[in-house]
Amino acid sequence: MRLASRVRPSDIAIVALFIGTELGVLIDTPEGSRLALYLFPALWTLPLLFRRRWPIASSLVVIGALTLEGRIAYNGTESQWALFAILIAFFTLGRHVELSSGTVAWGLGVVLGGILLSSDTGGLSASSVAFLAIASVAPFAAGAALRVREEETLDAEQRAERLEAENEARADAAVAEERARIARELHDMIGHAITVITVQAGAARLQLDRDPSAARAPLIAIEETGQQTLDEMRRLIGVLRDMGEPGLAPQPGLGELERLAQGVRDSGLDVELRRNGQPSGPLPPDVDLAAYRIVQEALTNALKHGGDSAVVTVGYSLRSLRLEIESSGGRPPSSANGGRGLVGMRERVELCGGELEAAEQAGGGYAVRASLPLAGAP
Repeated sequence: MRLASRVRPSDIAIVALFIGTELGVLIDTPEGSRLALYLFPALWTLPLLFRRRWPIASSLVVIGALTLEGRIAYNGTESQWALFAILIAFFTLGRHVELSSGTVAWGLGVVLGGILLSSDTGGLSASSVAFLAIASVAPFAAGAALRVREEETLDAEQRAERLEAENEARADAAVAEERARIARELHDMIGHAITVITVQAGAARLQLDRDPSAARAPLIAIEETGQQTLDEMRRLIGVLRDMGEPGLAPQPGLGELERLAQGVRDSGLDVELRRNGQPSGPLPPDVDLAAYRIVQEALTNALKHGGDSAVVTVGYSLRSLRLEIESSGGRPPSSANGGRGLVGMRERVELCGGELEAAEQAGGGYAVRASLPLAGAP
């Protein structure tokens, strides 16, 4: 199997050329040394078997052997078999050698060919020069054309492989980015839900001993928050699993800001919503989602750190959407420069190409200000 895969039809043809030449010597019995008669055909045929590994050496050995045979042995170079060897030798120079080196070797072959023809004919004539030109130029040009074509094909295949690798890298990067986005979604959603549930559970616990009926409202708020969080988690997990219909619930946006504020109010933080201006059209989905999550995270931090009240201001303009969340009372976030919540807010703002400021206020409390550019703004 391995030997069969290495032997090519062209190699078999070369061996057949050698055998045919030797049989011609045996049948015609030309005059001359019998050793030379049988040795030289081997020298101008069998080296072609190594034309792929040593193309210049094998080709020049073939042409040189023919030339030497014509000079010192006999006129056996007039055999019709010799023409095939010459054509293969010049084709090999064009096919397996770079153009610069192949041209030099071709020139040497032409010189040897001229010596060969002058030995056979007693001198160079116009017809012999024309024959040499055709026998050397045509196969050399055909081999060079085939080599260039294969190089172009190989280059195209390599470009296609690089392009495929780049596409795979971009796809992997997109998957990683989507996973990071989902991680931010889960962090913001679960963090907000746990904060609300914790506050409401504490309120319910305090009411159980004093007024059990009053514990009903915090427990309902816990139930609603848990259900909303569960629905959103199912949607995000559906995206991760690629179940086919992951988007049964819409992404949250500023349209649900009142519901978010009411949930925070039920947890004990007084929230006031203010709107300056009106949007000129539907907000880009990424900006709408980022704005909602920023407000959610800021209110969650205010609730978590014992704030008394918060004011959420949403301002619209032709170029941007501005958010301002100011909380009073409580302590500022201890991880203002490195907390996961603020890091998530900064990442969202950066993805939208906006700016974020988060700092402790002079009179107490904490403020988050964000500016998100609107796509297509003049």
